Amino acid sequence: MHWLLLLCLLLSFCVGAASAQSPSTTGERTDNETEKFDKDGLTFDYQRNWTLSYQSNASAQQLVLTEPKLDAQIMIVALRGEVTNTEEEEHAKTALIEPSINRLLKQYYDAGIEVQRVAAKGGVGDLPAEGAQLRFSVDGQAGTTDVFWLVINQRLLQMFLLDRRKLQCKASPVGISFEAA
Repeated sequence: MHWLLLLCLLLSFCVGAASAQSPSTTGERTDNETEKFDKDGLTFDYQRNWTLSYQSNASAQQLVLTEPKLDAQIMIVALRGEVTNTEEEEHAKTALIEPSINRLLKQYYDAGIEVQRVAAKGGVGDLPAEGAQLRFSVDGQAGTTDVFWLVINQRLLQMFLLDRRKLQCKASPVGISFEAA
């Protein structure tokens, strides 16, 4: 099943070269419906009805987008360190990706929620992304948490799509897609 998940609400997503950018801004309005996030080399547009929270430290940027009407949340973690080869990418996956998925699985299990993990593929624009889909049921409602990751401009990005109501949305081809096995 092919899903353009909630991230289709993000009109575009890219990581730019921080050195070539003007001073960073967050929440800059780009038109009547979108806002632009642009800070420390991480740049993307998102719909204005989503709320953005931002945290940063020396090793990573973490953003959370929420849309209360949709009961949805998107979390983006962008490592600051450069990933310049396959060995560094594998190390980053081992150090960040699997532990974060395991922490999430533990939270679900600790809450008494049975979870099924399946491999998945995703994409940011035309770029492929590896992923996993966590399938569960809460109060009789099926839900998913989709986790995927990729390297863009030598930075590892990990995204969590929390979609309790398994919402689907239609979007322009610019956005993020996700397909589970």
